[in-house]
Amino acid sequence: MTTLDACDLNDPVSRQAFDAIVVDDPRVTDLALLRSAPDDQTTPIFLNSQDTKDHPLADGGLPDDLATVLTKARARQDKNALLQDQSSEAVVLSWLWHLDTRMIAPVIDLSRPEIYRYPVLDMLGGEAANTWLVRACQRELTIPISVIDRTRNCATCASAHLNYVDRCPYCDALDIKREQAIHCFTCGFVGEQGVFRRAERLICPKCDTALKHIGTDYDRPIERMRCCGCGERFNDPRIKATCLECGTINAQADLQTHTFRSYGLGPAGEALLKGGAAPKIKYAPLAKPSDQSNSCGHSVG
Repeated sequence: MTTLDACDLNDPVSRQAFDAIVVDDPRVTDLALLRSAPDDQTTPIFLNSQDTKDHPLADGGLPDDLATVLTKARARQDKNALLQDQSSEAVVLSWLWHLDTRMIAPVIDLSRPEIYRYPVLDMLGGEAANTWLVRACQRELTIPISVIDRTRNCATCASAHLNYVDRCPYCDALDIKREQAIHCFTCGFVGEQGVFRRAERLICPKCDTALKHIGTDYDRPIERMRCCGCGERFNDPRIKATCLECGTINAQADLQTHTFRSYGLGPAGEALLKGGAAPKIKYAPLAKPSDQSNSCGHSVG
């Protein structure tokens, strides 16, 4: 076992390759730089910290059966037919195969319009990660494991940074408010409860009838909202989503749906790693960005 400080660990030129790396404090260790180093793209990286075992570029906490895990990893490395292939696809598949626990999983990144990203694909040099995931799934290089989240995205720019607002269903105005209305049975007048109140009593402002018993003298209409612009009353407002990236006001029915999943190694990917060739599989044309999902059950997002 060799102990290195953060500077040595993050300098791929100054050190040798390891069977595994144990990081005591990922806050002072650049795991992105470490994972992108050629010698460490598939190397197991374990965290010796209780608070950060879910770091997307690491392999969780230090396992109790470390020797067994590393023995299996070395055996797979020796049999890896793609070991000399430095393409992004080969590196990603090799990374998945190295440990049974590995998955390509999305994490939240609010700096991105789509909100989620796949850090492993970013760090391993993968380009157009979403497109690659669709193709890899269709070719059975990878398989979907579980749904992590689903987002609604702007129909114009596909951003998921949306602000949902209630609007008047009649004039589309934003200036709407909730109110408790009263319906006078005597004259049929409907108005806000406040205009009926006189000295703790309910008096119709139109016909001066004292409203004592609900259901007999008056009732409360179902419509509980009123537009301050057009004056119309309604029960359910119209909800629209304003895109914070491009400003488009989207009707809910127009929003795109993006589903984010985690992925594991598929049968064709395993065959490729073991024999250097995967079975040929016919797959459908790539779905357009506006499509919600493709034949693989994987959305573009």
